[in-house]
Amino acid sequence: MTARKIFDSDLWQKPPLYLKTWVWIIGNANHSDSKDGKIKRGQLITSYDVIANALGHYYNRQRIIPTIKQLRTILKWLEDQDMIKVTPLKASDSGTLTNRGRHHGQTRAYIGLLIHVVNYDTYQDITVYKGRHLGRPSDELGHINNNDKKNDENLPVDNSKILLLEERYSDIELINQCFNSISSTRKTNRISDSVKRNILQQWEKYPPDQVMAGIRIYLEKDYASEGKNEKYLLGIIRGNSKRIAPANIPIGKIMKSTGSVALDATYRQQGFKIT
Repeated sequence: MTARKIFDSDLWQKPPLYLKTWVWIIGNANHSDSKDGKIKRGQLITSYDVIANALGHYYNRQRIIPTIKQLRTILKWLEDQDMIKVTPLKASDSGTLTNRGRHHGQTRAYIGLLIHVVNYDTYQDITVYKGRHLGRPSDELGHINNNDKKNDENLPVDNSKILLLEERYSDIELINQCFNSISSTRKTNRISDSVKRNILQQWEKYPPDQVMAGIRIYLEKDYASEGKNEKYLLGIIRGNSKRIAPANIPIGKIMKSTGSVALDATYRQQGFKIT
């Protein structure tokens, strides 16, 4: 079996993250050509953010995510071994990638990566690690398309939707901290991508500043340590709507403290004087 050959390969001698990255690429590459013919069998379109989040793990209740520099080094090594070919996608390639896959450390011209697995058929034995997903086609971001709705919450979703929903917020790091805190309220210390998407869709009902203020309160008070999850956070966000200063109050107007350090800080940034 091809999987057994890994034990005698140079890949097996590399740090564990190399093998984990390789298996993830093989498992998420398209099993067949996409319907529009843009993504071929053995290819996937993804981004550094997507790969980093997929390869993250937990240690002492902390989520450890590989850095962009680590991923670049690994992908370069896999290319040098003639195992993959990586093509950066620019804004001019938007006809190929219709969603934004860029990570926030890059320029806005960067929208993702096209990864082609060289000799893809040779590595198909590795996909036994995908379990019941074996042989199912994947979407443009390399995730499994699955019509089984019974366990939909536990199945991967199109990360491009999550990226687009996150773009309305100025501080993505704060969003990630929030998701990490919510994850800690689960016995498994994790939440699925579909849960993240649903949370972000619920937040869409409220102004971004209101959502961010609610998140700051949630994190500042460390409500997650009390087992209070995203529903409790949503209550905070909703409650903030009653504490938001009226729109007709001019910048520089004095207003009473809301009682929350985080929320008061947000208003000060907007030009209000808190008493």
